[in-house]
Amino acid sequence: IMKLKFVISLLLTLSVTLGHAQSANLKVNQIFDGRVVPKERMVLTRVKGRSLSKYGLTYYRSARFVATRWERDQCIAIVENDMANNRLGSSTKRSEKHTSITLMLKPKGTTNCFISFVCSKESNNQYNTIVIYMEGTVKTIAELKKRINN
Repeated sequence: IMKLKFVISLLLTLSVTLGHAQSANLKVNQIFDGRVVPKERMVLTRVKGRSLSKYGLTYYRSARFVATRWERDQCIAIVENDMANNRLGSSTKRSEKHTSITLMLKPKGTTNCFISFVCSKESNNQYNTIVIYMEGTVKTIAELKKRINN
């Protein structure tokens, strides 16, 4: 019975954790789910709880990988789709070798949500890429950047 309680508890915890970004029906979930870049090529990180409180965040999820040009273009299209359909504010910087997009999504109740995408050209067809989804009490992109950079 103790093992059964543990398994049920674990499954409930996982379902809550996995449901974070999914509940917002975001296209960016395609990236985290490995539908653009295989999961074996990604470093996936999830953080919840007190360790994020100094940043005004309650949930952090990232995917870091080296993308091909096609994969990079797919990721940009996905983030831009979420930007077009869900954003309250955004910040975009683009050059030949670097793309940076940060957007604030419509809040989920009292929780503010953000997506950040950063991609830098490493070689001809290789792009160091990171996609981040965050939730918390931070009110704006400027405040988020300030908290993270301090």
